Amino acid sequence: MNMRVMNDLPPEVLSRIFVLGEGMQRGSRAIRLPYVGFQDLVVQVCRRWREVAISTPELWTYIFISSPPPHLCAERYISRSGTLPLHIDLEMRTSFIKPIHPFHESEQAERALEALEFIEKSGGKRDRWRSLIIFSKALFAITSIYSFFTRRPTPALQFVSIKWKAHDDIETDQEELGVQEFGLSETTLAHGPERPQLRHVELNGLAKNFMCNDHSVLVSNLTRFTFIAPGTTLLSLPSYQQFSAVLAASPQLEHLSVDMQAAHYGFMNIESSPADIGSFQVRLPLLRSFSLYTGHLHRWGLNLLQIVDAPGVQCLDINTEHNLFAPDAIGLHQYLAKGRVNGVLQRHVPLDNNDTSGSGPIFPQLKHLSVQQMTRNVSPIFVAFPMVTHITFGGLGALTLCHHPEYLPNASHFTYIDGAIAGFSAVLELATRRVEHRAISTLVWCTGFPEDLRVRLGIEGDGIPSLGSEQHYRSPPGLQVDHLIIRKITHAPPYRGDSDDEVLAALDDEDNDPGFDIDEFVVALTLGQGFLPSYNTHVVKEWYR
Repeated sequence: MNMRVMNDLPPEVLSRIFVLGEGMQRGSRAIRLPYVGFQDLVVQVCRRWREVAISTPELWTYIFISSPPPHLCAERYISRSGTLPLHIDLEMRTSFIKPIHPFHESEQAERALEALEFIEKSGGKRDRWRSLIIFSKALFAITSIYSFFTRRPTPALQFVSIKWKAHDDIETDQEELGVQEFGLSETTLAHGPERPQLRHVELNGLAKNFMCNDHSVLVSNLTRFTFIAPGTTLLSLPSYQQFSAVLAASPQLEHLSVDMQAAHYGFMNIESSPADIGSFQVRLPLLRSFSLYTGHLHRWGLNLLQIVDAPGVQCLDINTEHNLFAPDAIGLHQYLAKGRVNGVLQRHVPLDNNDTSGSGPIFPQLKHLSVQQMTRNVSPIFVAFPMVTHITFGGLGALTLCHHPEYLPNASHFTYIDGAIAGFSAVLELATRRVEHRAISTLVWCTGFPEDLRVRLGIEGDGIPSLGSEQHYRSPPGLQVDHLIIRKITHAPPYRGDSDDEVLAALDDEDNDPGFDIDEFVVALTLGQGFLPSYNTHVVKEWYR
């Protein structure tokens, strides 16, 4: 669409385009480049665009602060947002805390609180906060912010995301002091008159103390919950009883994401008896999407599956891969396949039990399955869910389906994430061999080199695709699928580093927040963002829909 056509659009249409563009632009920044809002660029194009943008308050509700004061940009955004709910994003990386020493946590906390107070004084009162995103390496700063915004009502608040990235050398000391301070604050995110709309919470790298204590749970009445385990001490991780209590406090949960990959290795031998697991079971009838990354904790993951009774799950993102052989993974995979007998979730499925009458998968309504780029153990997961219609996989998944085209007999929508394990020929062979069972209706081929793929497939294309863009083709030559979608992704996106001096920084794990979104199930995965989220593009689309 050229500029002349754009300028002929009615103001309300142009305004809507701006709002959509601004929402899609949020997320990770490029290395060494400061954040520049979409709206800041739009107002510089021409007078008409500036007038439309400034008169569109929805365009100015995202308040992102990643630099020390003065926060002039935030003040301008708030003044243009009218009275609309605000989305506060406080990113306390190196650029925010300079020249404060990284280990001086009380000074960082003071600066963070000053930023939030500035937002309020500029008109962004707490009763307007719709979402709050916090990132810091200083746990004391996080606890101070938590106490700040929970001590007074935030009636419009719907989403809270808190992420702590510990300093490797002092993480244990940081956590002990931070947890002690948090316990003294006596604050909570549990449902109540102060926060009646809070439905979505993400806790990333935080100890269990932020979601429960010895007496009560601190998060409740949620529809979406993400817990990404810290890599600190054994005492940081919740027991089965504690996690069960947290889930039971949110009976309307629709989306659950649990990532234990960073969990401490000493946590691996915890085990519960079937009787204990039975007492912890929680019925979640509305749960529709479930993301589980077990890391080395296959037993913990198995017990969690035995606790979560959610027969309505339709989307499952699972990763049981680890570099150590763990026999517990066999039990987990077997439980996926036959853990529900005559519709009842079982407390235990013994490995030597040959009686499978009435048994079936624990998620009988599953439609979407993702194993992403797992490099082992995909076969038993495929076998566990023969009913799925949509499958997302990487190289090993492609090779497995080539050798066993009878797997996933009902699947017709395939999403392949390009990688090093399987190449071009394996995907072509997969498409050919599937014809004998059930032909692939739609193949989404995710690659960092769409131009090369088009050439190899003999497909003509114009222009250079941008990240996330798609090209659609009907019955392409040499590929036996009805509909081909080529989606451009990057396996190592140029995320902004933690230091302005990082010129060629590798993928910063501070920005690689897995998340899970049923509406963006495939798109989020294939853009290299992982699931649930913390908060990048796929979650932003959900918040501002």
